Amino acid sequence: MAPVDGRPQGAVPGRGVLGVGEQPVPPVQPVEHLPHTQRAHPDRGQLDRAPARTVPDSPLTRREAEVAELLGQGLTNQQIADRLVVAVRTAEGHVERILSKLGFTSRSQVAVWTASRSIPRP
Repeated sequence: MAPVDGRPQGAVPGRGVLGVGEQPVPPVQPVEHLPHTQRAHPDRGQLDRAPARTVPDSPLTRREAEVAELLGQGLTNQQIADRLVVAVRTAEGHVERILSKLGFTSRSQVAVWTASRSIPRP
């Protein structure tokens, strides 16, 4: 049988000829059909995510509170990144946002703030 569109019989656009028993890859689902949390942000090309929950009586998110606790232990950005299994730049960003939200200029201020909020342990 001669090909109608110039491609060999069984050819799939962008993939070539299918082997015996192979199925074509299904088309990608259009973005408008994806749940809100899986859509790429139009300006950044990143996934939209549900807003991070904040810690009660704190301007910080749970993750920022976790990073603040590590700052209170005296960890460096590299150590924080290693502990949380994130890039150093991600840890740096968390520290910058913590300082900004709390109106502080140094890591030691965050350590004092964290210690003042900690529940004494027996």
